Amino acid sequence: MPLALALLLNNKDLKGKVLARTLFYMPTIVPLVAGVFIWNGILNSETGWINRSLIALGMPKTMAPGWINSTSWVYPSYVIIGLWAVGGPMLITLAGLQGVPTELYDAAKVDGANSWQAFWNVTFPMISPVIFYNLILGMVGLFQYYLIPFVLNNGDGSPGGTTMFYNVYLVRTFLTFMNMSYGATMAIGLFVAILIVTIILFVTAKYWVYYAGEAH
Repeated sequence: MPLALALLLNNKDLKGKVLARTLFYMPTIVPLVAGVFIWNGILNSETGWINRSLIALGMPKTMAPGWINSTSWVYPSYVIIGLWAVGGPMLITLAGLQGVPTELYDAAKVDGANSWQAFWNVTFPMISPVIFYNLILGMVGLFQYYLIPFVLNNGDGSPGGTTMFYNVYLVRTFLTFMNMSYGATMAIGLFVAILIVTIILFVTAKYWVYYAGEAH
């Protein structure tokens, strides 16, 4: 999503792109807890404006999504909330796109490359370090996923245990069950998991991340 938005907002012919960049980035300056409370109101199955709009358009009230209170809709709800913070990676990716030399696009055009070929053979390699950077930060953030289910669903795994993520259970082990030894073991396991995945990403990066000026 950050890459798609950055490509769209990097279009020179797009009108209002400065305003669009600002609007997409603004949510990132809202404190996370405040943003979660905002989405809690938006996704409320009874009073949220999304369901109110759907009902106003003719959807029966009984068919309106339950969002964060439904086992079927809680994960789509979390995905929607996650897109709230897409502005930061988008801005970083946009900066990477604007740093791609235009001479490379001119050379690709002379060689007869279409837009997809230009993206895959010029744009992607040149911004691959930026994508890799966003990938590492996103991966570490996902491994530490806790605050949103804690605020929205009280950290008790509701509805139906669907939001009992690893970190939620880790904190409950420490603070609710007071099982310090097991909680510490879980924390060490989390650290090891993050370390292993990070090492794998760095090892495989040499196959797809291109650094200009690097010896080959």
